[in-house]
Amino acid sequence: NGNKQPNECPNEAFINCNALQNVYITKEYESSTFCGKQAIMKDFYGKGNCGNNIGWTLYENGRLEIIGDGDIPDLSISQTFDGLKQYIDKVKFVYFNGTITRIGNYSFNGMINLHTVTIPETVEIIGSNPFVGCESLKTVICKSKNYTVIDGMLLTKDKSTLITFFDHSNEKELLLPQEIITI
Repeated sequence: NGNKQPNECPNEAFINCNALQNVYITKEYESSTFCGKQAIMKDFYGKGNCGNNIGWTLYENGRLEIIGDGDIPDLSISQTFDGLKQYIDKVKFVYFNGTITRIGNYSFNGMINLHTVTIPETVEIIGSNPFVGCESLKTVICKSKNYTVIDGMLLTKDKSTLITFFDHSNEKELLLPQEIITI
C-alpha cells in the first residue's frame, strides 16, 4: 500500500505457528518485529512484470518469486522477463506464489545459476525449452498433473513429449522413455 509499515498486523497473525522463529521481510518495513515475530530484513535485487497480472521479485538469497495469476507468456531465446536481464545470474531457485496456469516458451532461459524449480499443481501447460541455458539446474519438482520428471527430463504425463532436458551431469548418454513421440 506504499506505507513503510503494514496498516494492521495483530500478534494473532501467526497463531499456532509454534515452529516459526523468523519472518523475512524486505527493507520496505522499518521494524525489528513483524506481527509479534522477530523480523529479519531482506533486500531484493529487483521487481518487474512477466505477464498480465504476473510479476516477479528477485531476493538477495537468489529466490525468484513469480507472483500472480494466469499465463507466463512465450519469450524468444534472446528475451527474459522485463527488467530481469541485469540480475539473471543471481537467480538460484524459482518459487511460484499464485495461480500460474501456463509457463511459456523459454521462460527461464539463460538463468545459469538456477538450480531448483518447483512447478506448482496449477500449471496446465508448459511451453518448449523453458529452462534452456540453465546450466546449473539439477532439480525440477513437478506437482502438475499434466507433466512428470524422469532422469533429468521434463515430459508430458504420458511421456509422449519431451519438454526439456535439464540435468546435464551425465551428458554422455541419455536414455529416452520408449513412449516418446515428440522431442
